[in-house]
Amino acid sequence: MKIINAYSGVLCCAAVALVGSYQPTSNADTVRATPVALQQNEQIIRDQVIVLVDESATIGTGRIFRYEKSLAQAFTASMPDGSYHAGIKSFAGVPSHEWVQVNLRPFNRADMMEGSADLEPLGSTTPLDRAIYSQKTELAGRRGSAALLVFSDGIVKDHNAVLAACRDLKATHGGELCIFTVQVGDSDSGRTLLQNMATVTGCGKYYDGANLDNAAAMDALIRDVFFGPREVQLAVAPPRPAATPMPLSLDNVHFEHDIDVVHSKYFAQLDQVAAELQNRPQTRVRLHGHTDSNGTNVYNQALSERRVNAVAAALIQRGVAPSRLETRAHGEESPAVPNTTPQNMHANRRVELIPID
Repeated sequence: MKIINAYSGVLCCAAVALVGSYQPTSNADTVRATPVALQQNEQIIRDQVIVLVDESATIGTGRIFRYEKSLAQAFTASMPDGSYHAGIKSFAGVPSHEWVQVNLRPFNRADMMEGSADLEPLGSTTPLDRAIYSQKTELAGRRGSAALLVFSDGIVKDHNAVLAACRDLKATHGGELCIFTVQVGDSDSGRTLLQNMATVTGCGKYYDGANLDNAAAMDALIRDVFFGPREVQLAVAPPRPAATPMPLSLDNVHFEHDIDVVHSKYFAQLDQVAAELQNRPQTRVRLHGHTDSNGTNVYNQALSERRVNAVAAALIQRGVAPSRLETRAHGEESPAVPNTTPQNMHANRRVELIPID
């Protein structure tokens, strides 16, 4: 596979062909590592992204490692421009000061590409659980949505220890954490571990690295990790110059999976709602909280209550009197659309704001 960094105009990796039974897709397209651009119906949904790359002895020092490194380089060069934080790390059974350590910081393409270029085989064991635990200092107390992307063969001594580390990291993060895994090599045991890692936090995805050696596949990986459906933001209708204002139209507030914290992207919208209500002293707002179908009815009922209370609290902080707000929680019982796709489930994780004149 040849990976061309069109962003800087230089060739970043030599052609890579794997040996043995593990082979990337034959006759693959050239992967052009250029930043992936948002489409009209997409938006970046991640607030933090960490790339974690295996440099241990089971990967080896030859063609399989070079292929893994080329994938990591293609990924870092293809990351979209945005205001999220990003970092890239490596791991092996050697002292951690020998690992690549580009810590979370506002996304800087040059830093990420330099980190992927510095990847080198270090040998020894595969301390994947230790590497995951080491991200706790980076993600502790963070808000919003984070993604951890792991490149590895998945060959470790204790699968349970790795999965426990994933769950612990999820608990440490203050919002949503999704784990994405890319397998290099063809270990059945490694495949099982990496597939389980991609589901243990309730979101994420597993990829066979052999199928990522073409432009379309790398583009799809970037979109899976970073992008989600764009939410249509309708402006709050301004009052008419006449004494009678126009009917008030309020947008929904949406939530990521299993999250009950109002995302900062809705703050301006809630500022507008609060300001509009100042001009409408006779108007109250009824808040309806909803979830998707993931989880039990009991859990989802409580989650919808927390979501509707979070939006009510945000409006009260903006000067809206509590007496002007009514809250109702519906759990998963009233979906806006069928819970058949990730996009539909995102649409159902909502708090509706209904004005009452």
